[in-house]
Amino acid sequence: MMGASRRIVGALVLSFAVYLTPLVGPHAAWLLGEVVWRELGPESRRWHSKPLWAATDIAVALGAQLVFFILLYWFFKRPGWLRGLCVLAPVLPAIVAMNFLYMAIAMPRESTSSGLSDRGRRSRMTALVIDSAPR
Repeated sequence: MMGASRRIVGALVLSFAVYLTPLVGPHAAWLLGEVVWRELGPESRRWHSKPLWAATDIAVALGAQLVFFILLYWFFKRPGWLRGLCVLAPVLPAIVAMNFLYMAIAMPRESTSSGLSDRGRRSRMTALVIDSAPR
């Protein structure tokens, strides 16, 4: 049995593992921590140009960390294999949900920032596909 302060510290330290969540996009993959660093880092322009989008990205990451912290704190209260399974069971669905959230948030943000209509985006994408086809 762990003391309350050790449970809090252990859960807090392990909750940072959320930032190792892979975010897989159509052309590349990043870690959640990498995305958050780009939002808050010293060279971040998005925080100044699109503060609401940056705040949304950070809120989703902090929300995921909070949920993981609560699960870990509950696990450390009385560790056991059944509680361990209850902590590990939502990991894969959480990774899928994080990918969906970031793609649902990131894709519209990037495409609407260009000012193109839906039809204009489609024709631009078609032109990109045609131009990148092997000859």
